[in-house]
Amino acid sequence: VYSAPERDGRVHSICVVVEVDATGNLQAEDTIEVLDVKAFEPTSIPIGTLSHDHDRQLQDYFEGQTTLA
Repeated sequence: VYSAPERDGRVHSICVVVEVDATGNLQAEDTIEVLDVKAFEPTSIPIGTLSHDHDRQLQDYFEGQTTLA
């Protein structure tokens, strides 16, 4: 769970990172918050172009970092 106040300039929001196995047709249901949905192989994720602190979240996950607070 990421909840630093500066992670989103609009509001103090949280993000929960979950690992999924995605198959089939992916579709964004919340078109106000989500513009597009895509599945990526870990090596093809466009790190450096993700919003907010999502790059850090994925890097932490790939490095096996887990913090309990």
